[in-house]
Amino acid sequence: MREIESQLYPVQSTAKWFDHGTEQPYPHILETDVVYIPVHETCHWFLIAFHLNNWSYTVYDSLEEPGSSSLVDEKTKKLVYRFSHWLWLFDYYQKRSNTTEFEEFTRTYEEDVPQQIGTSDCGVWVCMFLEWLTSYGDISAWNEDRSDAPLQYRKKMAKIFFQHRIASEPNL
Repeated sequence: MREIESQLYPVQSTAKWFDHGTEQPYPHILETDVVYIPVHETCHWFLIAFHLNNWSYTVYDSLEEPGSSSLVDEKTKKLVYRFSHWLWLFDYYQKRSNTTEFEEFTRTYEEDVPQQIGTSDCGVWVCMFLEWLTSYGDISAWNEDRSDAPLQYRKKMAKIFFQHRIASEPNL
């Protein structure tokens, strides 16, 4: 148990927000069907979506085709293990299913994950996946030109950050 707790230390402070739903914008974990986790591994970003309603997870990786073996697989296995234990540590199984047994997550493959061109845009793609999935829900409906999408998204985010900065500056 000590090993699990040390591995889960980084998420323990956020766990109370999900567990109790007291910090915005975090909902109560029992009211959440999908948990999105951006993951960084050896100079590469990808996204995992845990679907709590059917105990599955989907990996959204802009560099790899679905089902291919890569460095992502090892990191994914560790994260699934940690997330399962995080749920157990905070009594999620007991509260949602009235059991203390671990539920086994199974991997589902999204067939139409847009693939990036080049190797330097994976973090931008993770942000785009998050926005698309939380706004529209189905990545297979993605219809943007992938060659121009990262640049356009960077411009969009720069505009948002700049507008926020101007709005938050004190009046002189």
